[in-house]
Amino acid sequence: MRRFLSSACLLLLITGAALLNLHCASSSPTTEADNAPEEPTGPAYTLLSHANDTLSVHHLRTDAQRAVRSGVTRIKQHVDAPTRNAVAFTYTTPDSVHLARYTLGHDRIEEVDARAQPATYSIGWHPERNAFAYGVYTPTADGNRGPGTLRIAENGTTRSVGCSASTEVLAWLSNAQLAVRNDDNLYLVAANGCATEATLDIRRHYHMTYDASRTRMAYIYRTLEYNREADAYQPDSTLYVSNAAGTQETRLFGDDRAPRHATWAPNTPELAASVLEEGRRRLVVYSVESDETTFLVPPATAPEGAQQHPHWSPTGDAVAFTLATGNRLQAAVRQAGSTDLLQPATGPVWGWVDAQTLVVPTSDGLTLLDLNGSPLHTLPDETTLVGAWPANAAPNSE
Repeated sequence: MRRFLSSACLLLLITGAALLNLHCASSSPTTEADNAPEEPTGPAYTLLSHANDTLSVHHLRTDAQRAVRSGVTRIKQHVDAPTRNAVAFTYTTPDSVHLARYTLGHDRIEEVDARAQPATYSIGWHPERNAFAYGVYTPTADGNRGPGTLRIAENGTTRSVGCSASTEVLAWLSNAQLAVRNDDNLYLVAANGCATEATLDIRRHYHMTYDASRTRMAYIYRTLEYNREADAYQPDSTLYVSNAAGTQETRLFGDDRAPRHATWAPNTPELAASVLEEGRRRLVVYSVESDETTFLVPPATAPEGAQQHPHWSPTGDAVAFTLATGNRLQAAVRQAGSTDLLQPATGPVWGWVDAQTLVVPTSDGLTLLDLNGSPLHTLPDETTLVGAWPANAAPNSE
């Protein structure tokens, strides 16, 4: 006799099969979409920094960090390429000084030169190529420039410029000349062969800096003036702008204005500087084209404090600066006719990463801030930042 399942039993079987099918479906292998990695969420910047005797490259977008050199005791200087995607810098080890280059997109350091301590380097980037001139000398016992050389680094090699009297580079000019110096003189020389084309006595010139076109120079001219009331000679410092050879000079501010921190704009002939105005330090901008000087922040709307250490944005349409009120420092930005106060700082603004991001030393460490003052990333204490770039900046061609 055939037996038939009751309706209740049949319902139980159907329900069990459905549950079994559901279980099997839920335990089936995950799909490729399920295994897809999470999208990077960090800020899109690349940093080259030094901490704990190690140089490291850190890609913030993916939080990938790689050590590129160990045994580094100190960073001495760093100079950004005009193309803003490479940096030349010097660092020390226990017994030597090294000159190196890092180019964005290459997670390695290119060693260029090394000398026994206490060698001193200077760096002057080519206006367009991934090449720079450098000088190196050993200081004498009295602090002057001792024996040394001038060389050009390009395409993984170096060559001598051919100079014998000068050992320091000030700039690589746009007309295939180098501006170089020794203790006494400025020379404009051919980059190949060192033929001298101009000479200037610069024994009273300080803080010499060239504009983006390499056709103008700003400098402090310092003399000793006799003060009858004090019955003593006192330093007198005046800010000048001249042509590349140091002639055809224009006097901007004398010692009564105490000019400091002169900084050229990245793409226009404008010079920002901090000067005294009615006993308070203000930032002013001098235009070479109009031969006029204006306040960066109109005095009537200026916040309390001394304005100092200007930093032009990469696009030249904003200036970051440090506002000092007593012992209190604050990062600030002047842009589009308004002044924005960002976070309290523990030192001068470090500089810009791109047109929207600053690096400011804060109580938490070196911090990347957007223009609203919001922190994007903070480096650990005791970190020296060598370079910072947007991750999408195209690397130089070798």
